[in-house]
Formats: sequence, C-alpha cells, structure tokens
Amino acid sequence: MAQTLHHLMLPTDGSVNVEVGIDTALPFTCTLRMRPSIFTRVAPVVAVAAFALPAAARAQNAAIVNNPATMEFGADIGANLGLGSRSYVNIFIPGERFRVGFFLPSDPRIEIEPAIGLNYSKQKSTSAITTYNLELGALYHFRAPTYATGATGATVAYVRPFINYTGTTIGGGANSHETTLGGGLGLKLPVRANIALRGEANLGYDFSSKAARLGLLAGGSFFLFR
Repeated sequence: MAQTLHHLMLPTDGSVNVEVGIDTALPFTCTLRMRPSIFTRVAPVVAVAAFALPAAARAQNAAIVNNPATMEFGADIGANLGLGSRSYVNIFIPGERFRVGFFLPSDPRIEIEPAIGLNYSKQKSTSAITTYNLELGALYHFRAPTYATGATGATVAYVRPFINYTGTTIGGGANSHETTLGGGLGLKLPVRANIALRGEANLGYDFSSKAARLGLLAGGSFFLFR
C-alpha cells in the first residue's frame, strides 16, 4: 500500500516551532521535530547575564566600601532663633562659618569637625563691630561617606553634638559672649563623586541667656578620599 506523509506546522507560544509528520500507512506512525527558535538562541545569553550582573554589583559595592572619606571642607549659611526672654533672630548670609572635618581612620563614620566664623563691620564715625564664632562638633554618620568612581555616593544622615562660643566686640571696649551646647540632625546629599550638599537642624542651650535656641544650617562640602 502506498504511503502518504503529511506535514503540519503547529505554532506554539512563539518560543518553539513544532513540525508534525503523519504517516498514513499501517502501522500508523507520528514523528515530531522541533526547530530552534529565537528563545533557544537568547536563553544562554540571559543565563550568563543573570550571573554576571550580580557579580558586578557586588564588586562595585566592595569598591565603595573600600574608599572612605578622610577629610571634608565646607561652608554654611545659617540662622538662629533664640527662645528665651531675650529672644533674637540671627541670619548669616553668605556664610556663617567655615569648617574642616577629619574622619577617624579606625571608623570613618565618626568625624571631628572644628568650625570658625568671623565678621567685621566698620562705618565712618562709628566703632568697629567684630563678631566671631568658634565651634567644635563631632559627627556620627549612620553610614560612612564613600566614593564610587564615575558615580555619586549615597545620601548620608548624621547626628552632631557640638559646643559653640560666640563673641561680639564693639570698638576696643564693650563686648559680649555666649556659650552654647547642643546637638543637630542633618543630611549629606551627594551631587558629584566628591561634592555634596549639606543641611542640618539643631537645638542648643545658651548658658548666658539661660534659654534654648533653634538653628538651621545649609551649605556644601568637598571630600577627600583614600
């Protein structure tokens, strides 16, 4: 008896093409042949990427961790609001203070930061007024500021206890001073690999006026890294 062979192409879900061959001769036989499709060609590439990308991410994270900051240079504008019976408002623009921070080699989350501000004003026929601001703070970062080549670091939050001494001298005679002890909470927001914006809100206690004060600081920082 003559044999008749029928070929039927059955599309599947788009990943594999199936060819079905039916032989009408007895005994009845049916064969299946699967042709390679785009899925079988792309699958190895996807598998390699699935293993390579996490490895690259782990390598980048390791590079970030191994490059902590060593120094920070910056300047701030600021405002203080006194809350006692002798209430006051002080606004310092373009700059209240200049600061230099030193990160501990043993723990780069900790930074010792002295700061200084100086303002001198003199008008004709009046006495010169000199205002100075000396401060020492210690920052604890919830994660160490780090450097990543070709990328910006992560936003870093910190707490900062500080002691501040502010004095005003008028001419060569009258002068006043204030010692403040307080603490602040702030953020460092990277805009480049070694440049960040910085903002802080703080609360302090003025010992001379025996009253609390609120403070705001906003500025920029430049970092040196290992």
